[in-house]
Amino acid sequence: MKKKFLLIFTLAALVFSAALSSVDGQAKTDDLELMLPDSDGVVVVDVRRLLDEALPQILAANEPLLTKVNGEVDKIKTRTGLDLRKFDRLALGVKTRKISDNKIDFQPVLLARGHADTETLAAAAELVSGGKVRTETIAGRTVYIFSAKEVVDRNTAAGKKSGNLFEKMMDKVVGDLSEEAALTAYDENTVALGTLSRIKELLGDSPRIGNGMIALLNQKQTAVANFAMVLQEGFSRFLELEDDELGQGLDSVREIHGSLDVVPGKTLLSISARTADAVQAENLEVMLQGFQGVFSMILKKQKGADKQVYGRMLENLSISRKADQLMIDLAINQKDLDVIVGKK
Repeated sequence: MKKKFLLIFTLAALVFSAALSSVDGQAKTDDLELMLPDSDGVVVVDVRRLLDEALPQILAANEPLLTKVNGEVDKIKTRTGLDLRKFDRLALGVKTRKISDNKIDFQPVLLARGHADTETLAAAAELVSGGKVRTETIAGRTVYIFSAKEVVDRNTAAGKKSGNLFEKMMDKVVGDLSEEAALTAYDENTVALGTLSRIKELLGDSPRIGNGMIALLNQKQTAVANFAMVLQEGFSRFLELEDDELGQGLDSVREIHGSLDVVPGKTLLSISARTADAVQAENLEVMLQGFQGVFSMILKKQKGADKQVYGRMLENLSISRKADQLMIDLAINQKDLDVIVGKK
């Protein structure tokens, strides 16, 4: 499961090298997700704010780490020709498919706002695939298809020697992945990358994501990142949960959505979960508030400054409920964040 999520972002960094040569201004927050085919989970990221605003603020107390992150961005540009700082917004849609009782397949498709043309996409596909690319015409568009595993394998070779952060991430996603990836221009401003089956859904007459998912994503349109997921069978489909009160409470969740944002002096995290009914939401609220009280008190008594910060964070965590909806909000003061991320 984790490999699929890492794979799509890694391939995006490798493939959009020539495809995103310019940015046509600020994209609307609802443009990209409206294009996505029906998905069980969606993530929308304001990449400009992430790189230019959020990361510098979050990592302000650890300049070496911030420098390293920026260095990895520069290294991606050097190796692939891609400048991540020219991205505007990304939208990732994931569809789940149950293969067996204990295995779930994740099928992603990623949309990136930018500028694309056929010649540029062809060059990008040739570059990352080492020439091992084939084309198909789907819904009147030229689609470039290549082996995802071979792309990651080839670009990981140097990473096995140097072992830096980005290359280690690429190494982890290689595994036994063998699905084909596909790259195409959705329209003159948008590039699409994903598994071949998802690209076919995107370009075909498959249903788009529904109004319910759009409503969940639009709770805070200006945030750095928004996410939403529908869990028709609860968390047990994805996680090994104990058959206790907490496990049953988490398994009762049917929808989850939230956002990550930064404002001057604070990092804000909001998560909302809708359970199967109001009784289950109330039970989960009581359990979480119990954990909050006990563990915040324990952590605040510890000697380490970081443990005391975690204790204050738990204490300041806002847990509230409205019928079957459970809301969790956390505002992390920059001084506390500096203690957590500061150079040890």
